[in-house]
Amino acid sequence: MFEILKSIALGVFSTITSVIMIFSGSPEATLLQNTPPEITQREVVVIEKKSVDSSNETGKESPDLDFVPKKEAGIQPPQKTITGADLEAQLKEVEEKVTALIETSNQISISEKIPESAENLNEKIRNAVVNVFCISNSNSVGSITGSGIVIDPRGVVLTNAHIGQYLLLNDYVTCTLRIGSPAQNRYTIEPLYVSPSWIKANYEKINDNNPKGTGEDDFALLRIVGRTNPEAELPQFFPSITYGLDPNTPDIDDNVIIVGYPAGFLGGTIIQNGLSLLSTVGTVGEIFTFKESSLDLFSIFGSILAQKGSSGGAVADTEGNLIGIVVTATQENSTNDRELRAITVSHINRSLIKDFNVSLPNFLLGPLDEKANQFQTLIAPNLRSLLLESF
Repeated sequence: MFEILKSIALGVFSTITSVIMIFSGSPEATLLQNTPPEITQREVVVIEKKSVDSSNETGKESPDLDFVPKKEAGIQPPQKTITGADLEAQLKEVEEKVTALIETSNQISISEKIPESAENLNEKIRNAVVNVFCISNSNSVGSITGSGIVIDPRGVVLTNAHIGQYLLLNDYVTCTLRIGSPAQNRYTIEPLYVSPSWIKANYEKINDNNPKGTGEDDFALLRIVGRTNPEAELPQFFPSITYGLDPNTPDIDDNVIIVGYPAGFLGGTIIQNGLSLLSTVGTVGEIFTFKESSLDLFSIFGSILAQKGSSGGAVADTEGNLIGIVVTATQENSTNDRELRAITVSHINRSLIKDFNVSLPNFLLGPLDEKANQFQTLIAPNLRSLLLESF
């Protein structure tokens, strides 16, 4: 069943990849040695590898996958090697082909070609993935678009800290949650938790044009608190998916489903008005640790979602359980040649215990109002002060 889904999805997205390959960029090798002489907090150690390419450089960080134009208000298109008119025409052609093949009612639907259970699984994950969209109203910080996953039916969204940090700057940016395909403004959000360890280690990078990181501690929890249409009511429950805390998951060669809102090759108009939710499949290539022997990070090769905007996107197993979130990717010209990296939910759980002395399941127990107030009163002001130092 999954092999059928894989072959169909890859066939569809090969068309998009052919368009993306026309852009220029500087390839960067980011794989690290099996046994580096000294392990620092910012390095990643390979737990197990199927093969080692000795030509790869070591000690480099991969770029974060959010879309961050430096010190410019509004969403600006990245530099391209073709004209905007050419890009719009090519993207429109690709979108028409993808739509004709797999999209029905804003969901990937290939029911005539795959079993019903696989279609339902894909739909379930897609329904829980959201777009975090932040528009700058200041020259001090840029605008961003990223992805997230609802992991609690009360409206708790798991995403990256390099996205969640913007919700600490509500005087400078306005963040909303968008859903559907194309993404439509739907909800207002607030920070429930943004990793203090990640902010302290990375706050100076908020205005970098191409920020990089290993992904360590790079997570945040947001909460849906209202509708962008003040006259509309919030649903009692939100579509969500379960998450897994198995410290040994995933393993090399495991099949995974990846869902997000990639925007790395799109211009501002499409990002604001026509950003599509994409889902594809992949295979775990390598697994890494940040510390000693814990499984903290894993890679997936050749995914269409290996581009900016996919940060915070879902990586789920073939049972539909969330096992990781997208954090970084290497920088080859084509997404087909890039390495996508995701941190495990078990790493997120360990990081939360380290900084807040509570596990993820226990953090989500009880009233969320109290958790939000505690974070925003006791922790957020200090994190905000650090971010403001970088302006």
